[in-house]
Amino acid sequence: MTTLTRSRSGLTFRPLPSDDPRQRKPDISQAHTVLDWAPRIDLKSGLEKTIAYFRGQMDTYSSERDVDWQVSLKPAPAAAQIVP
Repeated sequence: MTTLTRSRSGLTFRPLPSDDPRQRKPDISQAHTVLDWAPRIDLKSGLEKTIAYFRGQMDTYSSERDVDWQVSLKPAPAAAQIVP
């Protein structure tokens, strides 16, 4: 994950909580049997698409926040300024 996200953060390994699930990969055989469903995209491609989506969301949020900040820094129109 750190490779895909190009993250420089480190990993910290700690003991698992007692209620932590032991199996991280769910069995999807029933979905295949009952619904005739199977994944259409591999894990790496799915993660890359998910990361790209959230990067876009973060860029949009940052841009909107920057615009709001820049608007708040603009001086009031001349007609609205108080002249001593």
